[in-house]
Amino acid sequence: MDNESVASAPLIGTLGTEAKSVGTQRLVGVPVLPGTASFELRAESFTLDIQVTVDLNSYPYNVLNGFLRGNICTDAGKQWIVISGAFSEFFLGMVAVQQPLPSPPIAIELATKSPGECYQQLAIYGTKYQTPDSWPGTYAFGAGFPSYTYQTTLFKGWQPLPS
Repeated sequence: MDNESVASAPLIGTLGTEAKSVGTQRLVGVPVLPGTASFELRAESFTLDIQVTVDLNSYPYNVLNGFLRGNICTDAGKQWIVISGAFSEFFLGMVAVQQPLPSPPIAIELATKSPGECYQQLAIYGTKYQTPDSWPGTYAFGAGFPSYTYQTTLFKGWQPLPS
């Protein structure tokens, strides 16, 4: 097989669909094809539901946006927003930050904390993909903070989280 044939061969991952690019590079002329994926991160002291919109025409799947909810400290009037990330059968990485709620506020779970009492950033990194579709790994609350091992981030499927 010549280089051109190899370069045009479809990429198929165990998580699903054919991808048309590799890494964070986009192929010129290939439109973004949004898809919704949901995850559940299980740590010792909390569980998070994560919903992201990804570009199905990229591989690893690039995270376009998303949110997380669960029993994690959240400042009053704010929500956790996923601002970047990617995942494949080899790794999972996402970064979320607290941002002010839109007006009017959307219905999400919030802790009753005063502004500034909670961490403002959460980084999740999973490796060692395993079956069922999940990644054990670490999380940290921003640069300069220690990282912690979590049990697993489970891929819950290509659908939104239940309301």
